[in-house]
Amino acid sequence: IVKFASSQNLSISIKNGGASYSGSSNQKGSVQLNLRSFPKYSSRSIVLCTTLSRDDACRLARDRKKPAKIRVGGGELFDDYYRAVIDWNTREGIPVHKKRLVAVGGGVGTIGASGGWLQGGGLSIGLDRIFGLGVDQVLA
Repeated sequence: IVKFASSQNLSISIKNGGASYSGSSNQKGSVQLNLRSFPKYSSRSIVLCTTLSRDDACRLARDRKKPAKIRVGGGELFDDYYRAVIDWNTREGIPVHKKRLVAVGGGVGTIGASGGWLQGGGLSIGLDRIFGLGVDQVLA
C-alpha cells in the first residue's frame, strides 16, 4: 500500500479510532490505512521490568523509573489499554486507590491508543504533569 501510494504521489492517512480534530486520519485524496482490525496485545502483554529482565524495552523502562511495560497494537483503543491495566492491578490484589501500574492516555476510551493522539505528543487527562506526555511513555 505504501509503495502504491508513493508511486501515485498520494499521501497516506492512518485511522484507528477516527477522532482526529485536525482531520489527519481522513485527508482528502489520500490512501487511508484503517488500523482498527490490527492486532490487540494489551490484555496479555503487561510485563514487570525487574533487574532480571534483559530485553531492551525493560532496560529502558527501568532507566526511566517505570515498573513495567505493555505492548499496544495498532488496533487498540484506550478502552482496551485502560482495562488491561485495571485488570492487572485487580489480579494482583492492589486496591484501586493504590494502583501499582497507571495508564497514561487520552480522556476517551474510543480514541486509538497508538494513533494520532500519540503522534501529536499525547496530552493526558492530567497524568502528563506527573508522568510526562504519552510520547514520553514509548519504549520501542
